[in-house]
Amino acid sequence: MSNPLSAINPGMAGIQNGLRKATEAAAKIASAEQFTADNPINVAEAMIELKQAELQVKASAEATRAIEESVGYLLDEYA
Repeated sequence: MSNPLSAINPGMAGIQNGLRKATEAAAKIASAEQFTADNPINVAEAMIELKQAELQVKASAEATRAIEESVGYLLDEYA
């Protein structure tokens, strides 16, 4: 029998990926003051990336919560 908690792994990976992307986007925004012609930084694009990362974390957290509830229900019903 497989580990029922392994179903949570994709959700947790999505959260971690979203947090990594948020960190990268925040670093781009923070470094916008160092804008030069040789190193252009598109702040609007970085802000969109930050919002996308936020939505990814929220969606992954919701998926993880739903999986946890389903596993809990199954354990309650069949244990």
